Amino acid sequence: MSSRGKNPPLVLFLLGFAVATWALSRVIEWVKVLAAGGGPVATLALAGWLALLLVCLAGLGFYVYKAERDRGNVAHPVAMYEAVIRRWEARDEKPGGPSREGA
Repeated sequence: MSSRGKNPPLVLFLLGFAVATWALSRVIEWVKVLAAGGGPVATLALAGWLALLLVCLAGLGFYVYKAERDRGNVAHPVAMYEAVIRRWEARDEKPGGPSREGA
């Protein structure tokens, strides 16, 4: 079974957008703390929030890319997203692989 046409629910996109917005506000806050002379705790907090922001943005990008790819609107394939999609499709085609029916 191909994963074509099986986009995650819109709720996941909205949740990812909300978390990315929240993480961006925390990144800006910790940059200010670090600029004011914050120590290693500020550096670690900034790194953590920045990592969360990047993961959320990559997830949001994937969501949009997959939807546009399924519609045939992708002019230039993104290798990172294509690798994930190929892995999902290969997993779905294996006998006894996870079924997404009814999901």
